[in-house]
Amino acid sequence: MEYLEFLKSCDFIKASSQWRKVQDRLETDERCSRLEKIYRLEIFQEYIRDLESEEEEQRKLRMIKDFAAYLAVSSNTSGSAAKDLFTDVMDELEKQVK
Repeated sequence: MEYLEFLKSCDFIKASSQWRKVQDRLETDERCSRLEKIYRLEIFQEYIRDLESEEEEQRKLRMIKDFAAYLAVSSNTSGSAAKDLFTDVMDELEKQVK
């Protein structure tokens, strides 16, 4: 558990991190030397799976929020048409560039 907490504290470890690329940085810590390499690898892989799951969950939440926003805008039949809104945004962006 101490080693897992150490991994969580390492801001350089991301869901896409590979063991062979980070192990040298990790092995400088004394918590690392308390475990055999095979156990360190197993804990690291488990932690990466957790990070991947969290990223996937966040991605799904963003998609749901984006879809909810889309539904709210698309259900607005009393306002401007989507093309008009798009044209307005493009006009604003062109003004900012000039």
